Amino acid sequence: MEKETNDKVSVLLVEETLKEFPKVSSCSFNECYYSVDNKETL
Repeated sequence: MEKETNDKVSVLLVEETLKEFPKVSSCSFNECYYSVDNKETL
């Protein structure tokens, strides 16, 4: 994730978090993490 912008890592961050903590049912990001693609994917 080094040298990547926030919006590029949010999906990976959620996927990795869910592997470790499968009971997570929601997450929240600030606007720096937003992109239309991320919204559709998540």
